[in-house]
Amino acid sequence: MPYHQWVAASTRGMRTLLQGSLETAEEQAEGALALLPGRRDAIYAHLNQITQIRWDQGRLELRGVWQGIVDQFPQTGFSRGWLCLADAELGRQDDAQRWLRSLVDASRKLSRNRIWLAALAVASVAAALLEDADSAASVHPLLLPYAERTIVMSVPHPVVCFGSASLYVALLEATMSPGTRPRTTSDRRSARTRAWGRDPC
Repeated sequence: MPYHQWVAASTRGMRTLLQGSLETAEEQAEGALALLPGRRDAIYAHLNQITQIRWDQGRLELRGVWQGIVDQFPQTGFSRGWLCLADAELGRQDDAQRWLRSLVDASRKLSRNRIWLAALAVASVAAALLEDADSAASVHPLLLPYAERTIVMSVPHPVVCFGSASLYVALLEATMSPGTRPRTTSDRRSARTRAWGRDPC
């Protein structure tokens, strides 16, 4: 069936992207979309894979597409992260900062669904890129409880893997002001248990 073929093809694209073969990953992403060209989740999966490829290539060219998604679905948070990174790449620092703050504010209210952790990962990269200590400090307690997990973007099956959440926690901690940065493993454990709503032992 075309749907199952699409799942297999888009999953192969994700694995190829993880291996760093960007040209092959792009070919596979295009091939996967061709199996279900009019299906919304196939289009979204393709957009996310191509965006990750363009980011890895240092040419985030899909700003207009993400702007269209935000215009159509203002409640989406993840899309704002890519707008932030695209504007930062274009030298639009004020716009990038605005999108980052918008994403950080939205992250506290968004449903913790299959794209929530991916949104936090993109926010972490953006905060580090813009050296925004306040945004980093805001995202850190949200992401910290998941530090030992792997972040994937699912639609609903995984199509983009962002890697270990611990990488993004480290980015946030490197960006945070010294006074708000966990200093030791024990500090991190205590902060993690507080974030889960439990008192540290």
